[in-house]
Amino acid sequence: MVTARIVAAFVALLLVAAACSPETEPDPEIEDEDGAIDGEAEGPPGDDPGPEEDDEDPDDDDPSDDPEDEEAQLDELIERLTSEVGELRELEWEDEVETEVVSGDELAEIATDRDLDAGDRDELADWSRVLASLRHIPEGGDLEEIYDELQASGVAGLYDPEDEVAYVGSEELPPGPSATVTTAHELVHALQDQHFDLERLDDLEDDDAVLAFLSVVEGDAVLIEEEWQARHLSEEEQGEAQREELEAVGEVQEVLAELPEYVVESFLFPYTAGERFVAALREQGGFAAVNEALEDPPTTTLEILDPDRYLEGFEPEEVDPGQAPGDDWEPLVDGSFGAFELLVLFGEVEDTQAPAAWPWWRGGAIEAWEQDGELVVAAGWWLDDAEEAPLVVCDAVPSWYAQVANADEPSEREVASGELTLEGDRDAFALACEDQLVRFALAPDAETAERALGR
Repeated sequence: MVTARIVAAFVALLLVAAACSPETEPDPEIEDEDGAIDGEAEGPPGDDPGPEEDDEDPDDDDPSDDPEDEEAQLDELIERLTSEVGELRELEWEDEVETEVVSGDELAEIATDRDLDAGDRDELADWSRVLASLRHIPEGGDLEEIYDELQASGVAGLYDPEDEVAYVGSEELPPGPSATVTTAHELVHALQDQHFDLERLDDLEDDDAVLAFLSVVEGDAVLIEEEWQARHLSEEEQGEAQREELEAVGEVQEVLAELPEYVVESFLFPYTAGERFVAALREQGGFAAVNEALEDPPTTTLEILDPDRYLEGFEPEEVDPGQAPGDDWEPLVDGSFGAFELLVLFGEVEDTQAPAAWPWWRGGAIEAWEQDGELVVAAGWWLDDAEEAPLVVCDAVPSWYAQVANADEPSEREVASGELTLEGDRDAFALACEDQLVRFALAPDAETAERALGR
């Protein structure tokens, strides 16, 4: 729902290599080639061999501490990774990629300093108000602060399409297994950029299209990252990477646990749904199908959630969600209201079929106006012509509002009429259901909400 420009401002964050999936578990016991448990010396039970004798002069310098040697090892690693990633992805490198390994603090600074200009920040503030009206974030919540918090704590690495530089966070040189996996992920983005121009994300004007394109980009990188790890890391290195990643994810999850669910779902969607989407394309058409999706990406999150829609050439319906409730109301923001929004909006609604309603999505939009500091929001979806689709969603929307705004549940007769109003804790709600179109408005009072729906 955040406009294309704002979503594109999150590219640096959303192009990070996800440390690991929530389901990842560390291998507690990984055997080495001799059958010994990782971290334990092989020998008779109870027989402590004691510390090994050190024949070297303690004053001798450790070669691994030599900065020049570390840089040489890093260069060798990057060269090898570049070759292996290109081979796995079945694409040729057109140019050499600049790759920088920086500390976690430096990476956070790079991520938070690059993305938002004054216009972005103003628009982010406007969308903060809209998201708060939808109860996606707390009243008075600031998406800019949330953005900075995510950037500072959740970045493992990033690729900057503008500068064509891949950054990886690591406190050691050469980087350990986990940071090396992240490097492979970011190199996939560099390879994508050389062939498919990732800066096109900045040119997209439709919000849902940005999230859809981003999901292809991330899904492709996640799959290659996983395949590289399975092919090129030993079992011992994979175990070490898992332990490092689990520790990193634990720190990130502490931050995510404090954030609104909508923000977390927006952050994770390109990785989780994107991976499934790209896997489906590869199963049907190999890398040729993935390349086509990067060249001509899906324009809706419905296609990401249901790859068959993309393969069938899905085109969304245009939706007019509402109108300014009066001449004195000024336009604030507008954007698409996709299948992802339908999924997330009803995700916490109890006693309804709505969470499974996203496959019925055929188009959606949202618009907001303001007057003297007050806000009106109108949103709507065009749904599939399946008989139950409009009925389920028309029933679910007022139930959603009643739950999130502490309003009284409407009667079945009110819902069946297709037109109703409700009074919530800090605003009013109006509903309009007609054929395949379901619309609702939030406003300071019921009369204003009805006018926003043209009633």
